[in-house]
Amino acid sequence: MCKSRMNEVYLWLGLDKLSVEFEPEDLSREIIKICSINDHMFALTKSNIIYHSNMNCLDKTLVFRSTNISAIDIACSGNILFFINSSGQVFKTSPEDLGIKQEIILEEISKCCSHGYRTLGQRVKVKSIAAEGSSCFYITENGQLWVTGDQPKLGLHNETPQKVTFFEKRFVISVACGNNFSIALVYKPEYSMPDSDTDDDKDADVFVSNCPLCISSPTSQQSDTWPQVQATSDEHYSTSTTSKNSAEEKKSSDDTTSGSSDCKPDEQGEGESVEEKSGDEVSAEDKTERKNEFFINTEAARHFLTRQLSWVSGYGGTGRGCCGMQNVSSVASMVYEGVKTVGDRGATLFRHMSGGSEASEGAPGALIDCHSFEELSVDDFIVPASSITSSLSCGTSDKCEDGEVGVMERAASLVREGARLLSTELWSWGDITHGQLGTGDTVKRNRPTIISRLTGIGVQQIACGSDHALAVCLDGRVFAWGRNSHHQVSVESVNNVSSPQQVVISERGKSVAAGTNHSLIATFSDNLYYMGKASNKTVMKVDVENTMMYKHIFATRHISGCLGTLALAPEQELVQEQNFLEETLLVHLALMKPLHKKCCLVQETNVYDALCGCHSDVMHLTCLHVHSLQHHEAPPMVVQNADEFVRTYRSYLSVVCDVIALGGFAHISRLVDVPHKMYQAFHEPGKKNKKNQENVVSCALLHPLKRLKCYRSIIQQQAGSEHKVKEVLAKWDQLWEEQEQKTGEAEMTRKFWDTSGKAIEVLRTPERRLIRESRTHPISVINSGRFSSHWFILFTDILVHVTGSTHVVHPLNTLWVDAVQDTDTIQNAVQLTMPEDTVILFTPTAAERTEWLQSLQTAIKKCLHKHHTHPPPAVRNAKYTFTKHQVYKDAKYT
Repeated sequence: MCKSRMNEVYLWLGLDKLSVEFEPEDLSREIIKICSINDHMFALTKSNIIYHSNMNCLDKTLVFRSTNISAIDIACSGNILFFINSSGQVFKTSPEDLGIKQEIILEEISKCCSHGYRTLGQRVKVKSIAAEGSSCFYITENGQLWVTGDQPKLGLHNETPQKVTFFEKRFVISVACGNNFSIALVYKPEYSMPDSDTDDDKDADVFVSNCPLCISSPTSQQSDTWPQVQATSDEHYSTSTTSKNSAEEKKSSDDTTSGSSDCKPDEQGEGESVEEKSGDEVSAEDKTERKNEFFINTEAARHFLTRQLSWVSGYGGTGRGCCGMQNVSSVASMVYEGVKTVGDRGATLFRHMSGGSEASEGAPGALIDCHSFEELSVDDFIVPASSITSSLSCGTSDKCEDGEVGVMERAASLVREGARLLSTELWSWGDITHGQLGTGDTVKRNRPTIISRLTGIGVQQIACGSDHALAVCLDGRVFAWGRNSHHQVSVESVNNVSSPQQVVISERGKSVAAGTNHSLIATFSDNLYYMGKASNKTVMKVDVENTMMYKHIFATRHISGCLGTLALAPEQELVQEQNFLEETLLVHLALMKPLHKKCCLVQETNVYDALCGCHSDVMHLTCLHVHSLQHHEAPPMVVQNADEFVRTYRSYLSVVCDVIALGGFAHISRLVDVPHKMYQAFHEPGKKNKKNQENVVSCALLHPLKRLKCYRSIIQQQAGSEHKVKEVLAKWDQLWEEQEQKTGEAEMTRKFWDTSGKAIEVLRTPERRLIRESRTHPISVINSGRFSSHWFILFTDILVHVTGSTHVVHPLNTLWVDAVQDTDTIQNAVQLTMPEDTVILFTPTAAERTEWLQSLQTAIKKCLHKHHTHPPPAVRNAKYTFTKHQVYKDAKYT
């Protein structure tokens, strides 16, 4: 152990603490990663310096000395140390002579346009590396995976770096390697380019700026046209700020972004031209689909602008070509950003003027098949409200667009970011003898296989030992699988585990590390847990002197360690939010996904589709909130983005109330088999003996609404502007009051429909709510016969008059109500005026009349969207279809 003023470094050999020394004493102690080659130990620090030490296991002492090598990541394979410098270059060296370094160059292959001109390859920058016995993996800045060495499962056997085409359409976050097996943590961008069928198609997509035929092509001659439309891939993952365009996008951008690429004709290339579809050939269905969403790809815009300004690169002689090309690319980028900003504002104004304020629910990326901007009509530039127009870092208090449309767009943007955090995938390949690939079996496979158990649950980090692996999720759950000979995976038995199994600990996991036959888990309570050799078949808590320190853990072979630094005390709100995220994920996987598949069997399909969508939005926002709490972002998202959170929860409240009013919980419980886990997680207090499926479904779907008040404590703890905190608190308090009122109205409506009989069942709709009815609040027709029966039911949009077995529906937008002056013969009366009828009603008491009058007037005003008028306006815009008048029967009057 070594101590310093601000941090502490601990290393263990198994469970035995090692002595750590630094020469000289003033070296930084902030070690964040270690790797070993034979008896050589290398450590990487936060200050990006590599340390070296000889391992002496007998006296259990490590003495680290600086190698004066600067690096952002390190890995060891065989007898070679790999490292990356700050420029993204990869080098390898031998531990016996660190002065000799050899650069490993990752270079994109040269590309050829359809006219036969070829570019030189472009060097690729690397951000992280991982290594196993005979190979090394490189993750580039744009999320692509490269490899050197023997990787038969990937179809690669070359010491020259090659791109792993299997992951070409996914963004690779990290790779972990064990003994002859590897695991990749990736996510699939929401928008990806369509597949290219032939090499000719790929060549046709390549633009070479010095090719005269490319420059003189029809699309480049017309300077008033737009660049080729492409659906964009996600521009960044939560842990990376680099661009991650798909491989197909790179084919059209590498030639224009490389300032050092000289172009020359390829005499052997075949210049086959590829005809593009004309606008007339595009079907009406395709055009309709393209209206759903519209995105301009950055590289495509630069591609177009570079072509338009390509004469600059050739002007003034060949000696200045590279500089000119760089200037063209810079100008193209600047112009693109400016045009995009103006375009976003124009699109927003267009939506306001055209009334298109509803969020688009269509599938994203509808312009994937569009070939050029010449094909687009004016309608194609309508941008849905779900598109992103502002940065996620922009808070509620400093928004550019404060209207409802702006809030919807920002909320949709946040939901997409949360979906990115959750939509991770794990792919494994290599040896499967001990079940270390996590596929649930030991069947050999010839290519990478997805670990379905951990797909879409927000895996954030992975680690591999010799023959086992671990993963930690956003909600703090830790999973382990593989060889279990020393209980490094499970303490229940020594049997190997071929499918990811949750590690049972009392706290939420933050990070994981794995050695040869042991596992290390750091929690958000800043505790360390050890599993594996010498752990006595238990999950052991590691003794660390200062328990209030942030633990960054790492491991290699039999050695593990942690870096402790001063940090904030653990937040109870984070643990509560992680618990809520786990419960929401359970509901999503066990209830919402099966319901979505069976929605076709339900009469009110749209309601249940909307329920699934709104529940997903809440789940994705919760992911983003957990992420902000983990990183101690100030203020947290429930404050910074209060408008977006409130709007998302309000949408969920609305659709849940619709389901309640329909008696939808009973329908869902009949459609979906509720698993036992949901019975364990959700039940109403006092009803433990009545945990039927409907109660469980009800508790699960109402749970997000019950948590609204929990956000008050988070908001109240925020320092800063008192006015800002009060403003945000008022919004959440208003939403809490709304949910109590609206769920009560929906429940009252459900009970009414359950007892109303079949006569008016046809009037039951999701959004319709009961306000008042004459059986509980008496009101009668004046001068009606003794044996006549009249039942009046006031809903939010109609007044129903039931007489015997028949009923008449009066829309509220064509109903006028007035109080009738009391006389000797008429007391407590109100007059209802409809286009074809006039009815005078009376109540037993004056108070009852006042309540009915207020209820009717309030309902009419809400129906007319005239909340601030009193009484309801006499002049209205409405439609009415005559049903009684002999002359005007079936006529529609507007």
